Amino acid sequence: MEDLDALPQLSQQIIDSAQEGIIVYGSDLRYLLWNPFMEQLTGLSSDDVIGRHPHEVFPFLDEVGVIERLEKVLCGTTVPAIEFPYDFPKLNKSGWTADTSSPLFNEQGEIVGVLGIVREITAKKLAERESQQTNLLLTMFMEHSPIYTYLKQVTPSESRVLLASENFEKMIGIPGSKMIGKTMAELFPAELASKMTADDWDVVSRKEILEIVEELNGRLYTSIKFPIQQETRSLLAGYTIDITEKKQAESQLIKQKYYLEKAQELGRIGTWELDITNNTLVWTDENCRIFGVTPGSIVNYEVFIDKVHPDDREYVKQEWSAVIEGKKYDIEHRIVIAGETRWVREKANITFDSNGTAVSAIGFTQDITERKKTEIELQRHKK
Repeated sequence: MEDLDALPQLSQQIIDSAQEGIIVYGSDLRYLLWNPFMEQLTGLSSDDVIGRHPHEVFPFLDEVGVIERLEKVLCGTTVPAIEFPYDFPKLNKSGWTADTSSPLFNEQGEIVGVLGIVREITAKKLAERESQQTNLLLTMFMEHSPIYTYLKQVTPSESRVLLASENFEKMIGIPGSKMIGKTMAELFPAELASKMTADDWDVVSRKEILEIVEELNGRLYTSIKFPIQQETRSLLAGYTIDITEKKQAESQLIKQKYYLEKAQELGRIGTWELDITNNTLVWTDENCRIFGVTPGSIVNYEVFIDKVHPDDREYVKQEWSAVIEGKKYDIEHRIVIAGETRWVREKANITFDSNGTAVSAIGFTQDITERKKTEIELQRHKK
């Protein structure tokens, strides 16, 4: 009996300590119960609301349909839970709540009121809104991405598209929105699809980033794939860039460099570039060979001047000093390579900064030994 006598007190404790709003409406929908949670949420005490009708206290409840729902519940109609925004000026507070309403019955089974349960869901709604905005941004990115981007769900046997950028239509004739739900086998040639699926599983199972170059329909693509773990799903994200033109340009550049090197080798002409400010000198392979230096060696002005014939060094230094002052640099002089004296012609263009200080130079060196030998021989015969 003592336990039964304590039930009303226990019920009141539950109502008072509940972390959600508990409201009881009478048959005229006036407030009969307003627990502490509702006082904290709204800034209104139970004395402020008990005995009053909802539209008197919170006019906005008419606009969001709450009062209409309460009237339906009084008539025995089952209504779903509702989420709606609130604004309580007294607290300068606004947000969102979720409301569940159900009928209250007397001992005869007659509906005599309504029980309302109110939950504060502002944090949930803000998270949903942020998620929606993030999804919108992701969708816009996928739609307008200049590179191929994608998200897949991966298993050992298949790799299935969850998201893909619209520009895939340019690659495979299908826009990203039409790729969703399809496997690699449904989108790409069998051999390539099989390799993609295996690579994707390696990425997610090893939790490693993969960078790979692939060929499709005569074009080259570089892809970077990385794993994403989402609860029980193994996901893979990545992006792909068409590098066909880049590779073609690189190949053309390699050919041009080869032809230039061969031309320099046949003409015994090397080129060089000098950073005067930092005293760093870059020689082409042929320039290195002319001066008897291993191609690729690190050189500077001192390395160069050390190769100049001792009797010509002062002349070369004077000419170079004159260049710094603005004179043209186009000279012929001797060098000594492995004990052999040879002749070179050097010509350069100098770059000056806004203060008139020489900062860099680019030029060429030509081995003119054979020409000089011929000139010397002709002069000897004239004598």
